[in-house]
Amino acid sequence: MDKSDFIQELYKKGCVKFLNDRLCIDLKIMVGYPNLVHYVTNIFKEKAETLEIDAIIGMSFFGIIYASYLSSKLNKPLCVIKTEKVLQREIADPHNVINRNKEGSRELNIIVVVNSIEKGFKLASFLNTIYKRIGKCNIVGIFTVCDNCIAKNKYLNLTDYYIFNIINAHD
Repeated sequence: MDKSDFIQELYKKGCVKFLNDRLCIDLKIMVGYPNLVHYVTNIFKEKAETLEIDAIIGMSFFGIIYASYLSSKLNKPLCVIKTEKVLQREIADPHNVINRNKEGSRELNIIVVVNSIEKGFKLASFLNTIYKRIGKCNIVGIFTVCDNCIAKNKYLNLTDYYIFNIINAHD
């Protein structure tokens, strides 16, 4: 499957929607089709292999699904960072990649997998949570299926990050 076939499949399955004249990909429908999920994670895998990464973080909800597949394909640890103020199991586990690096001298290189880059405030809050929970880390990439964000967002400066997307609604 190439990108054109992928977009056509999304359309046929009812995943492509237009809300307020903006392109949206309905990931709730998309996760029900393994061939589409595998296509996305294979594209993510190809790009991630060109980057030096130590771990993968998925943003709730659908970002975690794609991050999980990608983690398995790359054999890299998956870290689930929640935004709730609750002590998470991986934060307390001394063998987790997050905690092994706390006293190390090197920053942890991570990829963040998100649903879509649409709401800058939500993504900015999540990235701040990552920096608070992990400490020394470097976000080497933000991976998304569809980027339909306004480039100049008052909450998030996207030029600070490497953004990889399969579908760019600006094109």
